[in-house]
Amino acid sequence: MHLPGQNATFLHQNVSQGNSKQKGGSTSPSYKRKLNVPRSREQREFLAKQKRALEQRKLEVARQQRERVKLALAGQKAKEADQEYKRRCRNERIRAEEQQVIELRVEKQRQLREAATKQHYERLMAEKKRQHEALNLVTLMEEEERNLRLRLEALHFHREYMEQELCGGVPPLGHQAPDR
Repeated sequence: MHLPGQNATFLHQNVSQGNSKQKGGSTSPSYKRKLNVPRSREQREFLAKQKRALEQRKLEVARQQRERVKLALAGQKAKEADQEYKRRCRNERIRAEEQQVIELRVEKQRQLREAATKQHYERLMAEKKRQHEALNLVTLMEEEERNLRLRLEALHFHREYMEQELCGGVPPLGHQAPDR
């Protein structure tokens, strides 16, 4: 009988060899020439079964091959998707690093600008303070000069008065000069 996975041509050769032995022919395989021997119903069913089994096996092999190709394509697509994901991740990481560098530069520029603005403001305030102090000093000096002039005028007046008093021409303050 037929065993699964058994090659149909092998069985065909055995049947042909059996026929040739019955007729007294040689024992060589019948692959040289196929004899047209009438077959019994059982033989035809057996050969049809063998043929169907062979076709089933071919279909199964083809299906398995398609499945292998399908799996290989799926594997290739998965590999490509993984590479694309890694590439995107790498690009995203590079973009994030570049953005961080830019943000650090912006922050440093902001700090430098703030420091320069503060320094400029402090210089302006110091200059304003010096100007204010200078104006106060000028005002004080002007006031002191005015006071000194007033004192000088008072001293001149007092000196003139003292000279006149010493010379006898002016009565002391609060006294009237005698009538002559």
